Amino acid sequence: MNSSASEFLTELLHALKATGLIEWLAVISGTVYVILAALQNPLCWPAGIISSALYVGINFHIGLNLDALLQVYYCGVGVYGWWLWMQKSSDKQQTLHISRMPGKYWRLLAALCIPAAVLFGYLQHRFTSSPAPYADAALTVVSFAATWMTARKFLENWLIWIAADCCYIILYAQRGYPLTSVLYLIFTFTAVTGFLLWRKQIHTSNA
Repeated sequence: MNSSASEFLTELLHALKATGLIEWLAVISGTVYVILAALQNPLCWPAGIISSALYVGINFHIGLNLDALLQVYYCGVGVYGWWLWMQKSSDKQQTLHISRMPGKYWRLLAALCIPAAVLFGYLQHRFTSSPAPYADAALTVVSFAATWMTARKFLENWLIWIAADCCYIILYAQRGYPLTSVLYLIFTFTAVTGFLLWRKQIHTSNA
């Protein structure tokens, strides 16, 4: 085991001992959320809302102001996603099905996300002490888009989450929250599983 891995494990063990109840609840409910989302269980949304509400305070505390704002957004989209996923047709079947995101939505998201990331990055650079304002802003905006894509059951949401979660692993480890970094590692593996499960269902539906 190299020295960097050994140092991370040492920090993780210390963090586990020092982790407070709020972060534990946020980690557990966040893990429940992403697992249930991969399984298309609507109960993922209340679990996600709980986790996001707890992470609002955590992110403000460590100076990730845009990520705190992102968690507030997650709470709102959580309510929206829960409502969408609970909709039933007359034969008791869910009315929202997994699909690939149309090209027009990709173009719309690009037109909205790129300038938003630049704007948020500038505002963070100008008015906050964030050590990586543009990186924080880009991750926040991408996560905005991915959460909406999840609520709409677009398959590609998982690919966006895989990329974003890998970045968050590094971000939270650097900010001294290795337990949350491990949570995002779990998110990454679950996102891969979610993508494979959802893609399989699309192929089965089209067969």
